[in-house]
Amino acid sequence: MPWADGHDMAGIDVFIPLHAKDLAVAPLAITSLRRYLSPCPGRIVVVSEFPEVLASRALRRAGAELIPAQQVPDIPPRAEMPSIVVKGQVRTGWYYQQLLKWGVRRLATSADYLIWDGDTLAITPVQVMVEGQAVFDRRDQYHLPYFSTFESLLGFQPGRQDSFITNYMVFNCRRLDQLIQEIESRHPGLSWSQTILATIDRTEMSSFSEYETYGYWLQQRHPGTFLRGMGRNRDLRRRHRFYHWFNRRRALARGCTTLSYFNHKR
Repeated sequence: MPWADGHDMAGIDVFIPLHAKDLAVAPLAITSLRRYLSPCPGRIVVVSEFPEVLASRALRRAGAELIPAQQVPDIPPRAEMPSIVVKGQVRTGWYYQQLLKWGVRRLATSADYLIWDGDTLAITPVQVMVEGQAVFDRRDQYHLPYFSTFESLLGFQPGRQDSFITNYMVFNCRRLDQLIQEIESRHPGLSWSQTILATIDRTEMSSFSEYETYGYWLQQRHPGTFLRGMGRNRDLRRRHRFYHWFNRRRALARGCTTLSYFNHKR
């Protein structure tokens, strides 16, 4: 039975774009979502370009669908993306992941879908939608190159707010389509993904944010359609996952709702 505004009560689709480096943590993340996510997840879909991820029995046992990233429509295949190297570091894969998070809207079966980081576990109930409105946790940070790209894409500079960048985000498929159409209408002859790759500053390590772009655009075009959440995250190194029971207790005592076991190795 759908919400009156078209939102689906049956469960929200969850997409986890997964790098092979996070394979050890991702099954735990999926289990935590089954336990703590509200609304309950309908499908949990792992999207990856790595064969070892797509062959993972642990992910299947956790209840995930596994989809090759090459099957995501509306974005260029990873192999066909231009090489993006900044200060000696290859950033092509980083940008590819961001395009992937918008591209999976074509695979969603719910009106809204959730992107969730594969290295992040929910440790207490996490509410990402309330009566059809997305809940966005916010952080006090600001990275100017994201907004230089935003202005080039959309023609205006949004007023500064708290950041929309966290370990997860809800996208409304219809509104994301509107954002993409706005980008493409301002840059005729190019797809939205081509426009982003043509617009980023190649001297900056990080010059585009899918979360900031969607969140700030939504605030401008559809104000009042989302709520501010109070979730907090705690970052720990990957090796600390073996002490998760203890880590969870300490994180909860600090008011955290999620816990990430990060590995920056690429």
